[in-house]
Amino acid sequence: MKSLPVNLKFCIEGEEEIGSPHLPEFLSENKEKLACDVVVISDSDMWDRGVPAITYSLRGLCALEVSF
Repeated sequence: MKSLPVNLKFCIEGEEEIGSPHLPEFLSENKEKLACDVVVISDSDMWDRGVPAITYSLRGLCALEVSF
């Protein structure tokens, strides 16, 4: 059995539908164990195979006002 040349960590969070009330505390308490270089969020759309996409606003709120 070969090993992968990367260190994979999975965080499967099951409280998304109720606002993830325990996620911030969990992340804070386990930040050393969860330390990584890249985060992949898999609950977003895949528009087409081979087409890159930027997904935003998955957690919390973000507002922007543009004035000309």
